[in-house]
Amino acid sequence: MPYTGGNASAVDPAEQFLNSPRARFTVTSAGAATVGGRATHAVTLVPKRPNANFTTAKVWIDDADSSIRQFDVENASGLKRHVVITSFTANPAVSRSSFKFAVPKGAKIVDQAAGATF
Repeated sequence: MPYTGGNASAVDPAEQFLNSPRARFTVTSAGAATVGGRATHAVTLVPKRPNANFTTAKVWIDDADSSIRQFDVENASGLKRHVVITSFTANPAVSRSSFKFAVPKGAKIVDQAAGATF
């Protein structure tokens, strides 16, 4: 099923797999494979403590750039997900306008530090 914003939200690859993996998981090798024409090595991750998102995961990591190319996760109820990352842009350029906020007309502004309303 294609990712459309809500249907794959339960697993965030960066947060789930890359945040202190050796401290959080028992990690074992799951072999080499080619994913999307790229050489990868897979690892199996089993959480050391109960994990609400999955009980086991298999993650394919690109040999050239260490990005995650695909992953499988299984949760406690037996639901299995297979996610293939078909495109990825590392560190894309972001315009300054992306960080500007314009207060909508008629909005009530509250200064929490001063406890004042403007």
